[in-house]
Amino acid sequence: MRHLKVTILVLAYAVISPASAQTCCPTGCAPDANRCVSSGPLWTRCLPIACAEDSRGPSRGSAVSKHRAAVLARGPARTYVVPAQIPPECPLVKPTKVQVVDATAQCMNVLTRNAQLRDCFFEDDAGRVEDERTGLNCPDRQAALARQCLKRCVNYASDTTHLVCAGSYPNTVWRASFGAISGYALGSEHVDLCGPRLRTLRQAPTR
Repeated sequence: MRHLKVTILVLAYAVISPASAQTCCPTGCAPDANRCVSSGPLWTRCLPIACAEDSRGPSRGSAVSKHRAAVLARGPARTYVVPAQIPPECPLVKPTKVQVVDATAQCMNVLTRNAQLRDCFFEDDAGRVEDERTGLNCPDRQAALARQCLKRCVNYASDTTHLVCAGSYPNTVWRASFGAISGYALGSEHVDLCGPRLRTLRQAPTR
């Protein structure tokens, strides 16, 4: 558990840390490494744009990203890229590392609890075979599978803490972070698809 908390802290810090490289920015925004930041005193959304071949400063053009494209900044810039599925008018806030860590832990708890309830309450023969193969009971096996979803939970936590409108689009944000394994709604993910198959328990040699 302590190792998991340390890993959450490291990943949470990564999602609110600066990035690098150069880009071009629209009017009212200034380039900072590979991001665009507001040149005013208030938080604002600045979309990186395609640079003209001879441009060295702000330029108008099409957005360079089809999947995620937005940057939030205030003072020292911190990069956050908004899921393309979220409406562009959704306001942004800048969370603290503690908020991202807490949201990540909550996501992990939901994943674990839902997997245990869904797959252990009415465990089928295939599940019992996996219990025997791994040497784990069903709740422990589901918890181990859920731990492999940590990076997806960090992405989800980053979205829910940055996006003011996340509560209006819970399933959309969930699917953006968990992709093809997200299931039909919030919390209906398939934890067994987050990572590799759990290791087989080594049997003690018989004499």
